[in-house]
Amino acid sequence: MTFFVCFIKPMFHLNTVIMKDLLFKKILLVPVLMTGVFALFLSSCDKDKDDDSDGKSLAVTVNFSGTKVPSAGEQLMVVLVYSPLSEVDMENDGPDDILLHTLTANDITSGVTLTFTNIDPAKAEVYVAAFVDSDGDGSPGPGELLECYQDVSALDALTGKANATNVAGKKAITINLDQILTMPSLAVTVNFTGTTIPEAGNEMQMVLFYSSLSEFNPETDDPDDVLFHTLTSGDITGGITLTFTDINPFAEEIYVAVLVDSDGDGSPGNGELAEFYKDVSVFDVLTGQANATNVAGKTAITINLDLVLEMP
Repeated sequence: MTFFVCFIKPMFHLNTVIMKDLLFKKILLVPVLMTGVFALFLSSCDKDKDDDSDGKSLAVTVNFSGTKVPSAGEQLMVVLVYSPLSEVDMENDGPDDILLHTLTANDITSGVTLTFTNIDPAKAEVYVAAFVDSDGDGSPGPGELLECYQDVSALDALTGKANATNVAGKKAITINLDQILTMPSLAVTVNFTGTTIPEAGNEMQMVLFYSSLSEFNPETDDPDDVLFHTLTSGDITGGITLTFTDINPFAEEIYVAVLVDSDGDGSPGNGELAEFYKDVSVFDVLTGQANATNVAGKTAITINLDLVLEMP
C-alpha cells in the first residue's frame, strides 16, 4: 500500500508554510465569521439623517465596569438589528444601524451615551450590542469587549445558544460593557492504554477537522488545526491533555485524531499509534469504511490511544 502511505503523509506532515497558514486562519477566524454583522457597512447604515422626526429614538449608555478597560482613542461601536442575531445572514447582511464613537478618557471613566434617532416604529424586535474595537480591524476578535444588552453574550446570541433581549419600545437602555469575547476551546486528554506504548521523545500530533473526512483530499487539503507535543515519560504513564483554542463557534462538525510519530518521519505508518476519537481507525475513516465521531459542542474529550495503524 505504498500509494496509501504517499497520500496519507500530507495529512499529518505540516511544513513551516502550512503552519503559518494555519496561524493566519486562526487569527482571521473571528473577523471572517462576524464581519457580516459588525463590519462597517456605512452606506447601508447612513440613514436619512434629516428624516428622523417620525422615527423613534433609543439612547444607549455604555459604561465600562469590568476588569478590562478600553483606552482613549479606541472606537466604540453600538449596533442595532431588527431580527435575532442568529438569523442574520453572516455573509451578506450588515446591522440595520450602527453608531460609532472614538472613546475619550472621560467616556471610559464616566460612561458615554449614543442615541439611535431613526428606529423603525413598525419593528416588533430590536436588539442592541456594543463592541470596542481595540485592535482597529473593524470587527470583534478574542479578548475584545463585546456583548448584547442585559449581559447577554453576543457569541451565544449569534450561535443561537441564547436570546438577546428585545428592546423594542424602550427609550433608553444601559449596557455595562464587561464581557470579553472568548472563543470556544476543546481539551483533548490522551491516555496510552494499549499494548503498543510510545517512548519519551516521540512526537504526538493532534489534528482537528471541521468537515467530514469523506470530503477530505489528503493531496490538496490540510487539517484545520494541529497541535504538536513531544512526549515525556510522565505523559506516557499519566496521560497528557492538549487544548484547541479559538475553535470556530459556528462549526457543526468537528473531528479529532491523534497519532504518535515513532519513527520521526512526520507521518503515520504501519505499526504506529493513530486513531480518531472513540476508537475509530484512521485508515477506516480515510478509506470510507467508518465515520469519525463528531465532537462539535463538546469542551473536553478523552482518547485512549491504543489503535495501531494497519494498512494492507
